[in-house]
Amino acid sequence: VEDIRGTLSSLLKSAKQAEQYKAIAPLMLVAALDSALKATKQQVLAKFTATPYDKHDPDHITRARRAAGRPFFNASPYQLATLAADPSNLATKLLDYVDAFSPDVVELLAWLGIRPILAGADTVALVESLGRYSAVLHAMPGRDRNALFDQIAMVSVAETAEKSHEAITPRDVVPLVVDLCLRPHQVALAQPGALTRLYDPAFGTGGFLVEAARK
Repeated sequence: VEDIRGTLSSLLKSAKQAEQYKAIAPLMLVAALDSALKATKQQVLAKFTATPYDKHDPDHITRARRAAGRPFFNASPYQLATLAADPSNLATKLLDYVDAFSPDVVELLAWLGIRPILAGADTVALVESLGRYSAVLHAMPGRDRNALFDQIAMVSVAETAEKSHEAITPRDVVPLVVDLCLRPHQVALAQPGALTRLYDPAFGTGGFLVEAARK
């Protein structure tokens, strides 16, 4: 986490320090998505050899999702590793790559302010770093990836806590709290078709709700 924070922050020197830390999470999200989509990238591209992908065409979106085998995809011919290998016109190609994610991912990255982040970065060094982190994430077990992103979130929040008033619950605490909440209802919930309601007024990334749904 310290290596990630130090590297990415150094590439965003034009931004204020608090903005640098907030930028780390969306940048690592791009690296994580790139990593997750490596295995099916060619299947997605094969769907659009005759007709280029159109992000406004619902049929194209459906075909890409099916090819990716996931609700999200990237229809750009590039991956972070191939972008890093060809630095010509890199800033434009990087934005095109980000815009080629599925609409929900594009919307999320826009909400996280990805374009201003990329505009204020050392593009070549940033793509090289993200490509390296994508490869590392690809080799990590899922639980380790989750723990890494928890630490990134906690570090980012800690650095901006005074202004943002945000807090992150450590992942290891979540199952314990959910177990304590549901334990009094174990017998009732064990019945076929049993339903219950769970209210989290400050759900953040929804960690407690996701854990409860798994029970």
